[in-house]
Amino acid sequence: MKKQKTKNIKTLTELIDQKYGKRGTKKREKWEKGFKKFKLSVQL
Repeated sequence: MKKQKTKNIKTLTELIDQKYGKRGTKKREKWEKGFKKFKLSVQL
């Protein structure tokens, strides 16, 4: 059985930072606000 090498493993935070920018940026804040609404609607 061959071993698979794992390359370029990123955390969820790193992926979000890459797509929406660091915390505090306008694009990231807009995304987080929308995510909170989504999160609340799923929990209900």
